[in-house]
Amino acid sequence: MVEDQPLTGVGAGNFVVAFPRYAQGRVVRRQLIAHNSYVSVAAETGLIGLALFLLMHGLALRNTYHAVRFARASKDWELEPMAVASEVCLLVLMMERWREAERR
Repeated sequence: MVEDQPLTGVGAGNFVVAFPRYAQGRVVRRQLIAHNSYVSVAAETGLIGLALFLLMHGLALRNTYHAVRFARASKDWELEPMAVASEVCLLVLMMERWREAERR
């Protein structure tokens, strides 16, 4: 799908609708999903949408990193664990989005 429509994709939420047109070989139709969230976003919204999705992740990571640095610099011992926890949670979510197709 990304190869056919690299900039616009097939449209948000249209992966399942467009899938039969792009399927090759024997396909089991019980779970029509992309490999992971990143591939799904690229297929549905194109490379522009994927770039914005990755930019959103990058900005969120940057903000959590700055929160950790601010907490340490201001010696705010209540804020620091929460900032570190949110940074770790964000990293785990990003990795799980990558690995989600392996569980299916």
